[in-house]
Amino acid sequence: MRSLKVCALMLCVSAPWAECAERPWLERLCEKLSPTLRHTDQRLDAISAELPNLPNPPGIPSGTSSGFSTNPVLPDQERQWLEVTLPAPVEIDSVALIPAVSMGAGRPNEGFGFPKRFTLEADAGEGTEPWTVMDQTQADFPNPGIYPVVARFTPRRVQRVRLKVTKSWQEDAPSVLALAEMMLLSGNRNVAAGARVDASSHRDNAIAWQRSNLVDMSTPLGLPTVPDAAATRGYHSRVETTHDQPKNITLDLGEAAALDEVRLLPVVREGLPAWVSYGYPPRLKIETALQSDFADATVLFQTQGKDMLAPGRNVVIFQGHSTQARYLRITAERLWHRAQDFLFALAEVQVYADGKNIALGASVSASDPGDEQGWSPATLTDGFSYEQRLIELPEWLRLIEKRRDLLAEQTALQQQRGPQLSAAQDALVRIAGGLGTVLVMLAVIAVWRQKRRSRREQEALRERLARDLHDDIGSNLGSIALLCNIVTRHPDDGVSHHEDFAEIQRIASESADSMRDMITLLNPRAKSRSGDWLPVLQRLAERQLRGLDLQVCITGQDIRLGPDLETRRELYLFCKEAITNIARHADARTVHFDLRLNNEGLEIALRDDGCGFDTTKTPKGFGLANLRQRAQQMGGSITITSQPGQGTAIQLKLPRHRRWQTF
Repeated sequence: MRSLKVCALMLCVSAPWAECAERPWLERLCEKLSPTLRHTDQRLDAISAELPNLPNPPGIPSGTSSGFSTNPVLPDQERQWLEVTLPAPVEIDSVALIPAVSMGAGRPNEGFGFPKRFTLEADAGEGTEPWTVMDQTQADFPNPGIYPVVARFTPRRVQRVRLKVTKSWQEDAPSVLALAEMMLLSGNRNVAAGARVDASSHRDNAIAWQRSNLVDMSTPLGLPTVPDAAATRGYHSRVETTHDQPKNITLDLGEAAALDEVRLLPVVREGLPAWVSYGYPPRLKIETALQSDFADATVLFQTQGKDMLAPGRNVVIFQGHSTQARYLRITAERLWHRAQDFLFALAEVQVYADGKNIALGASVSASDPGDEQGWSPATLTDGFSYEQRLIELPEWLRLIEKRRDLLAEQTALQQQRGPQLSAAQDALVRIAGGLGTVLVMLAVIAVWRQKRRSRREQEALRERLARDLHDDIGSNLGSIALLCNIVTRHPDDGVSHHEDFAEIQRIASESADSMRDMITLLNPRAKSRSGDWLPVLQRLAERQLRGLDLQVCITGQDIRLGPDLETRRELYLFCKEAITNIARHADARTVHFDLRLNNEGLEIALRDDGCGFDTTKTPKGFGLANLRQRAQQMGGSITITSQPGQGTAIQLKLPRHRRWQTF
């Protein structure tokens, strides 16, 4: 089979579409042959075009928080559970479980601690009947990797959500229950942020795995953004030499509102480690006010005593506690330490009231407007993170799930594509083998038909030559025979015989010249140059128009393209007919004979200053009709211009024909 495929590919190379031997071309040929492969490739192309427009999670913890993990338990010990309790019942519409990623041995362990079988229950508080949000106890749940597991439902009042494990992440070894985050979504808000977390075991001795990490919005998924080429950067202060240069930004929300939460989005710059939050201050204060001078300021948050941990590539949420405010001021009390200097930078500020970001488009002022190119305080409320477009949490989760589904489909299609391509190539081999046989047969038939057509053309040419010889040379020989007969009947008339012998000499000379011209014109061996036959037409004109002022201009002797033998013959007879008409009927003194040959075709112009004629009247004889007929047979066009007393002009335009030859 391998050798057969090689032969088929060699056949492709020998065909006019030789490029098919190259892999991309061959695969495109296979696509045309196989609808299944074509559909697979079209779908793969569509997926490849869609993926760059979706969120691309970093897949590793970017802050100091990895999530929450219970203490390890043996298989025969008590079942593991964890729950999130809100301060009061809230209408929620979905619960999102974000798997944890452990960085053991320097490599990400995706889906770390995510249970194989579990139930997810919710209730409206103590004393209310729990209801099942998600039941995954009948079959093992596949490892979700880094992608969220989202349960969506009709909005219901919820205060507590509990995850109970019925089959652990590991069955035959000490196992843990771990999650990076549990989100309880109410519209566009994660109302679980900062909520109370309880679990079957406590593990608060490690910074990376504390209960509070389950509701801190720190995940391996990064910021809720999608790529956008039009995205802006954010705010960047001037660079300082010390960290104790407070800088603040102030938002005017336009009107007072009861604030639900304030979100700060750190700058994510490519080329920096994932845990670096560029410009995010280690100590800050967030104040609200109804008056622009902050005389009635309320402190929503202020760092106490020590630096905050860097958020990495995660949203930082501060609860608004329904505080009435129109103005919001964020003060960097300690600047972020870069290599040799200090600065304050943020990508975006969002303020939510009644489930909506009311800071979008709000005016922003800064104590230090900054001087970095491409940064501006105004871009803190334009809906863009650093070169990314911000989207709401529900849409973000849906798009991440879509990315997961597309990647799974892409993997499945790529696995299917191999056998599909192999089957299409096998079919192509069979078709190529059959096509090769057909091509050989067609080639044989084409050669046979070409030879047959060539024989017919040669026979037709011989017939035309015979007819020409009969019409021209035969007529002349008949005239010579007639004159000789007259001489033999009247041997004593010396004067008359002298004239008869002169006429015999003229006719014989013309016949010899015509025969010589025809041989030179049609000799297939004398074709080293396309212009070798052109002097024949010049000699014809000089011979027929002897005694007249003849001006000949022939161009194109160096063109290596010329009419075939049949067309040359027709051209010779056309010129002979036209020149003979001038010699016999024009009564001209001067004749211009112009012939131009180029790669596009040939043009002949004959002009005389003779008596001319009226072109509107039917001419006597068949001379002009013969000229038009010959022009038509050659595929050319003829123009005859004449007026009585003003001479005659004949122009023949003969475009290049497919039978013309290259010499």
